[in-house]
Amino acid sequence: MHICEDNLGTDTFHETLDEALHQAEWEFEVRPEEWIDAQEPF
Repeated sequence: MHICEDNLGTDTFHETLDEALHQAEWEFEVRPEEWIDAQEPF
């Protein structure tokens, strides 16, 4: 889930982590190796 600068939010559903990482790379230009595991619970 993410919220844009104009305060509109959206989310996407992915069957696997790899699919979610691919979406992030396509939409936000964030490569998988750029992610940091924060270990924070929701």
